[in-house]
Amino acid sequence: MTGHIGFQISPQVWLKACLPLLAAAVLALTMLLTLRVPLPASCTAVATLLVLTGYPAVRLMRELAAARCHAQDNKNLMEACLHHTPLPILLQDEHGVLVYANPAYSTLVGKPLAELAGAETYSLWPAVVADALRQHDCAVLRENVAYEWPETVVLPSGEARHYLSLKFPFVKGSGRRLVGSVSRDATERQGLLAEREAWQGERRRLEEAVLLTQFAVDHSSDSIIWLDRHARIAYANDAACSMLGYPRGELLRMAFLEIDGELDTGVSRRRIEDARHHEQVFESAHITTTGVLIPVDVRLHFLECSGQPYWCWISGDITERKRASEYLGYRAGHDELTGLPNRRLLESTLEHDLAAAAKQGMGLAVLVLDLDGFNLINKTLGHQCGDQLLRQAAERLAGSLPEGVTLARMGGDEFSVLVTRLQTQAPALEMARRLLHSLHEGFLAEGHELLVTASVGISMFPRDGRDANALLRSADSALYAAKRKGKDQIQFFTPEMNIEARERLELETLLRRALERQEFLLHFQPQISLATNEVVRYEALLRWDHPVLGLMLPDKFISIAEETGLIEPIGRWVLEEACRQIRKMQLVTGRQIGVAVNVSTPQFLRGAFLSDVVEVLHRSELPAHLLELELTETIVMQDLGEVTKKMQRLRD
Repeated sequence: MTGHIGFQISPQVWLKACLPLLAAAVLALTMLLTLRVPLPASCTAVATLLVLTGYPAVRLMRELAAARCHAQDNKNLMEACLHHTPLPILLQDEHGVLVYANPAYSTLVGKPLAELAGAETYSLWPAVVADALRQHDCAVLRENVAYEWPETVVLPSGEARHYLSLKFPFVKGSGRRLVGSVSRDATERQGLLAEREAWQGERRRLEEAVLLTQFAVDHSSDSIIWLDRHARIAYANDAACSMLGYPRGELLRMAFLEIDGELDTGVSRRRIEDARHHEQVFESAHITTTGVLIPVDVRLHFLECSGQPYWCWISGDITERKRASEYLGYRAGHDELTGLPNRRLLESTLEHDLAAAAKQGMGLAVLVLDLDGFNLINKTLGHQCGDQLLRQAAERLAGSLPEGVTLARMGGDEFSVLVTRLQTQAPALEMARRLLHSLHEGFLAEGHELLVTASVGISMFPRDGRDANALLRSADSALYAAKRKGKDQIQFFTPEMNIEARERLELETLLRRALERQEFLLHFQPQISLATNEVVRYEALLRWDHPVLGLMLPDKFISIAEETGLIEPIGRWVLEEACRQIRKMQLVTGRQIGVAVNVSTPQFLRGAFLSDVVEVLHRSELPAHLLELELTETIVMQDLGEVTKKMQRLRD
């Protein structure tokens, strides 16, 4: 392939090469023509060539001038653009010295352009902002690439603005390295982005909340059922399906009334309507697929969604709670040891029976029974033996009563019986006899054969009281009177017993304070030997010297002391005081005189009785052989083997 090798010469180069030659040729030709010197043909040719050569040069000169004008226009346009653009623009060297800044930058930093010339740009900003700008500029110069950075600056007014800055490297013809920066305000955009991110975040949270709520509802242990405006089931969670025994698909085709265990459908409809105004909380029941009623507690809510009403039934199976409640209710009203009604239930039943008796004009009897000597059995043979005896006694007492008669354990070894619809007191007396007779046969408890009797006190309505408390007090007073008569006794209440009961209560109160007030004293009755006619020992006799009631013998207060448990501290005081005074008498007279002290059954059967005796003898320094303990026949009858062991240890 043939052709010309072509090349292009820029107008500037062409002009520089041809302009001197053209000028010389024009000057020479002008001189020759002026001198009218004949020119050879060769000169004419040369002149022609020069003229032809100069033409394009002139044209190039015109084009160059036009190019210069165009370039100036472009420069002016560029400067106008830089001057009027709202974007802050600057050029600075690697040390941060400002080379160029447009008015927008001047406005940004709050300084006129004249003051910015040659300024160190980083000094225009707070240290934190300057450090961030310096890092960005250094990265551009170091890597020699353009970057777009988000930058936050603080204006002179104190306002923080967010900018997105395009930073690029630039090298001047002199080789000086510069960094250019064009920034646009992204504060509003960042705010919108932040709002968008916040909205998206909120949307994500809502979606997560919906998922979590759905998961929680689906896996809740409570039955959750949504009803539509027609009271049909619109939704049921897993717990509802499990509780009722229906597949979800079948349950969603049912009306709520098909599973509602409320006997009165009107009640359920009223609850649904009332739920429009406030939450409904109540107990109800659901019907399972097998027809079983499940007790539930319900929280019923109303919600309107897209203009449609919905009701949410949140139900919890309370079968176990009901059983526990019934059990606790049973225990609250029944004695744990015997299974009989307790005092609380008896008093409630008595109030109800009294109201019925008053309305019907009928009589009513309250019988209070107490086992004779039970405390002694409990202390000597132990609580397990005592509990077994109480259970057997309760069975016998209950078996002796006709159906419909209430038997209750009031506490300890005390029982109570309510006999209703009476015209006379004869049926109450007959009932008391049957109760006592049921106990006459011996008991076997913890390997011990026991013979037990009881005492019964009876009060009658309306004669002896018109309310439960009054009748029970009257029966207690009658019981106390029966016990004073002996064992296996029955006593009806009489008005005089109230006086005796009040006196006894007052005496008990005074007795509790007598020991601390040092109102007890001992009288020593001498025992004389017939052979020598000398005093061989003294018997210590207890007396109560009350400042108002005067001197009282033991038969006035010992029974109260035994019943209330005061006999033990009183008995210890008698033992200690008798030993102390007899020892003092020995020291004064120089004679070895003994002393006899009566010991009550509860005192002797105390586990600490032996140690009490040893301690008293040690403290009083009385020789042990001079102390004589007198035991009643009742103590020996309790448990001969145990009494013998304890007496042997006393001798030792």
